[in-house]
Amino acid sequence: MTGKSNGRLGASSDGRGLAVGSRPRPAMSGLSTLLSERRAWNPSFMNNHSCHRPGKIEERVKRKESMSQQQFWFRSTLFEIEPGEDEETNPFCYGRQLSRWLRDRLVIDGRIVEEVIPEDWGWCIVVQRKPHLLWVGCGCVHGFAANQPSASVPRGSEVVWSCMVVAEQSLFGKLRGNNTTPSVDALFKQVKKIVERESSNALVSQP
Repeated sequence: MTGKSNGRLGASSDGRGLAVGSRPRPAMSGLSTLLSERRAWNPSFMNNHSCHRPGKIEERVKRKESMSQQQFWFRSTLFEIEPGEDEETNPFCYGRQLSRWLRDRLVIDGRIVEEVIPEDWGWCIVVQRKPHLLWVGCGCVHGFAANQPSASVPRGSEVVWSCMVVAEQSLFGKLRGNNTTPSVDALFKQVKKIVERESSNALVSQP
């Protein structure tokens, strides 16, 4: 299957639900500019069961010193994969129900959330834009083959879901020595606690 790019992260999918590659993007402004700064990499729930080359994500994150992130994985019977939802992301890239559920729980917990947007690899909850970009990536890992019928999707209970909390700062913020780790730590703990307290979810090791 030939992958596609939906113009948000500049990544393409090989049909197994997770993204690979990147391509240059034109200059943007506002949130789009901040988001475009991470187009050269993809969340590491794209692992060796997925469609990126093993190890490449981690190398890119290490090289991008203005970015900090934490991630966990879990199984759940709470979320289903909606037919056609990957039309907004890339083939076999899911997480819409998870992202909307998590957004609502964050708001109930008192966290201000900007918006939920589809990305090449899954779904992104934008939590804040300033003083740095803070977001939660929602996606999944699965072995659903690209040669499956286009109308077929895996069941939500058959995949491993993942949430990645990421903070990114501008070059100016980096030069000023701003530390994004506390923001990531606080949001990561909040997101993980929300997931853990739901009995339908069970944390697992990285696939």
